[in-house]
Amino acid sequence: VRKQSGPVGEGFKKHENKEAAGKWRKALNEVGNLAGWESKNTNGDESKLIEIIVEDIFQKICSTGSSVDGNLVGMETRIEALLSSLELDAPDVRMIGIWGMGGGGKTTLATTIFNQICHQFEGSSFVDNVRE
Repeated sequence: VRKQSGPVGEGFKKHENKEAAGKWRKALNEVGNLAGWESKNTNGDESKLIEIIVEDIFQKICSTGSSVDGNLVGMETRIEALLSSLELDAPDVRMIGIWGMGGGGKTTLATTIFNQICHQFEGSSFVDNVRE
C-alpha cells in the first residue's frame, strides 16, 4: 500500500491524471509509514495483541491529561507514600484525602498519582478545581 505496487498500483495507473489519485497516493503513503503493533510479537495470540494495544492507548490517554512537570522537586517521597497507601493490589476500595494550605502541591500530587495509575482501571476520571 505504501508504495502503491501490485493491484493497488494498477488501480492508480488507471486514474493517474485525476487529482483524487494524487491525494489518495499521498494519504496511503502516510498511513503506510505509521508505526503499529506486530502480531508476531505475540506468537499469533490475538487476545494478547489486543491487550497490548489497549494498554498502550490507555497510557497515551492518561499521560496527555495533565501538564504536570515530570521533574517534581521533593515530591518523590509523597508519591511513594500515597501509592503505598492505595494498595492497588487489594480487592477492596480505597479512598485517600489530601489536605493542606494553598500552594502546597496537593493538586500536583493528586494529578501525578492519577497519571501513574489511571491505565490500570477500566475507567478513570480526574476532577479538578472542586470547591466547597
